[in-house]
Amino acid sequence: AYGDGGCTAYTVEQGHVAYLTDAALDPAGGVVLAGYGYFTFGQKIVMVRLRPDGALDTGYGTNGRTVILRFDELAGGTVYQQSYGLAIDAHGRAVVVGDSGPANVHDFAIARLGAEGFLDPTFGDGGVRVVDFSGQQQTDHAYAVAVQRSGRILVAGYAPFAGTDPGLALLALTVEADVDAHF
Repeated sequence: AYGDGGCTAYTVEQGHVAYLTDAALDPAGGVVLAGYGYFTFGQKIVMVRLRPDGALDTGYGTNGRTVILRFDELAGGTVYQQSYGLAIDAHGRAVVVGDSGPANVHDFAIARLGAEGFLDPTFGDGGVRVVDFSGQQQTDHAYAVAVQRSGRILVAGYAPFAGTDPGLALLALTVEADVDAHF
C-alpha cells in the first residue's frame, strides 16, 4: 500500500504555501518531488524524496528534503525561485529546472542534486547553473528538462527575443553544466 490509502502529503513549513511542480521516479523506486513555495526563508525551490511506500525518505537531503539556497548565494542576496521541470539521470541524480532572479527579471535556473539529495558540487557553480538567455532585465523561464544517455542536459522554456515577444528557447548543457556549443 502506498501512503495512507494511496495518498501522501508533505508540509515544508506549517502555515506557508508550497506548490508541487514535477515528480520523477529514481532508480531505487523512490519518488523525487520538485516544488517551490513562499516560506519565512523566502521563495525557494524545495526537493523531497518519498520511499516506494510513500513515506518520507529521511535519508535524502536533510531529513527528507533539500531547500536550494545556492541561487541566493550566487546573486549576493535573496532572489525568487520557481521550479517547473525535473528529470533523473542514469546515476540517480535529480536535475531540476525553473527560474531564479529578482522580481520580474528571471533567468534559467538549473540545479543537480546527487542521489543522496544534496547539491552536486561537480555541476556548475556548487551544484547550480544560471543562464541568462535573453539579456539583462528580461524574464526567461525553463519549463522542461531531459537528460540524454550521454549525460547532456536539454532544457526547454521561453525567453523574450526582439523586444518582449516570447520565443521558444532550448539550451544544451554538458554533464558539468557548461553550455554545449556542439548542440
